[in-house]
Amino acid sequence: PRACRLAIVASSADEFIKKVERTRTQLGDKSEYIDPTGVFYSEAKPATTAEVCFLYPGQGSQYLNMMKDVLVGSAELQDILSSANQALAEFLPEPLSRYIFPPPTFTEEEEKQAFKALSNTRVAQPALGAMELVATDLLARFGINPGMVAGHSYGEHVALYAAGVLDRDELLWLSAMRGQVCADIAADSPGGMAAVQANAQAVADLIKQAELPVYLANMNAPDQTIIAAAETHIDKAVEVINAKGIRAKRIPVSAPFHTPLLEAGSHAMAEHFAKANFRRPVRPVYSNTTGHRHSDQADQIRDLLTRHFSEPVHFEEEIRQIYADGARVFIEAGPGKVLTELTQRILKDQPIVTMAIDVPGRDGWTQLGHALGRAFVVGLPVETSQWYAGRGLSPLGVKEFLVDLDQRTIPKKSDWILGPTKAEPAFSSQKQRD
Repeated sequence: PRACRLAIVASSADEFIKKVERTRTQLGDKSEYIDPTGVFYSEAKPATTAEVCFLYPGQGSQYLNMMKDVLVGSAELQDILSSANQALAEFLPEPLSRYIFPPPTFTEEEEKQAFKALSNTRVAQPALGAMELVATDLLARFGINPGMVAGHSYGEHVALYAAGVLDRDELLWLSAMRGQVCADIAADSPGGMAAVQANAQAVADLIKQAELPVYLANMNAPDQTIIAAAETHIDKAVEVINAKGIRAKRIPVSAPFHTPLLEAGSHAMAEHFAKANFRRPVRPVYSNTTGHRHSDQADQIRDLLTRHFSEPVHFEEEIRQIYADGARVFIEAGPGKVLTELTQRILKDQPIVTMAIDVPGRDGWTQLGHALGRAFVVGLPVETSQWYAGRGLSPLGVKEFLVDLDQRTIPKKSDWILGPTKAEPAFSSQKQRD
């Protein structure tokens, strides 16, 4: 017999039965099978925790009510957000959670204003930090932990927390400080960034040829490079690049991040980093700045993170290095699927599995269920008991379940049978039938 793993995600018994029947029809002799409605099957060698990389997204992944569904269903996760509210109270005019989960909006303009408030750099970065803490704890509750970690831009700070370099309070404090520094720098050095659908070398050649005063800021994927420039130059750069037949589009940020134009920000963050207690990593953590693994020396990590603010993000190189170091399962531990999709494009010809635990516009528990189903089929030690926590349910083996089912079918004295013309006590009807 072949060793195999099958996971089916269903919201009702009827849906489950239909998916079982469809799977029996479709599976055949396939060794791998995925039905996007929630069926996962694999005969591959099980993955290990050492092969799992958590990816933490940066600014731009935030959205209103992110991860709300899973938060509503877990008091423990709500406690994380309550702690973040307290830790950041002195930095924000309102509780952090009020920006993430604002009062209901009834017009497009109200929703636009609420999103604008959340996307303010002073708010967005600590908001992402808090929700990525929630995501990390959520995955751990289901038995899923990383063997290595990485982040994109701001997300690298959360990766350092997940690697044990920073503690939770330090992460939240540094997130608030970084948001403030970004906002201050944006006011002093206004600029912008644009996404270009081309690889870094092609964009660099074009910039040089057109003599554009712009910088390569993020080398994200083989088909995406982010450029940045002062406000007076970024629109011109977008115009010139589009005229060359390469698609370029501005992205909603207010400063040319990850460029030498923000060197003052690196100096400001150096002062804040000096006040934090950087520790030796407990698992591999990777650097946007070098595209390689961080040193085990805390002082070297601090120095490199200082440079991170005003130097390019080498995300494509970083993901390739993480794969070379043994990662085969990439899980986006936070809102959205930006890094999931970038990783798929970077490693499109490699045998990897990518998962997003949260997708905007999709029911949170459904998406989480799909991610856990996929994780189980990959071979990770998914602990399903957490799914049923707080529902008053008890685990049952097959024999116990059948006994319980029998007992449930025996009528009680309080039960009645409703017929088309009359109702009668179920207990007496049972006695008559006996």
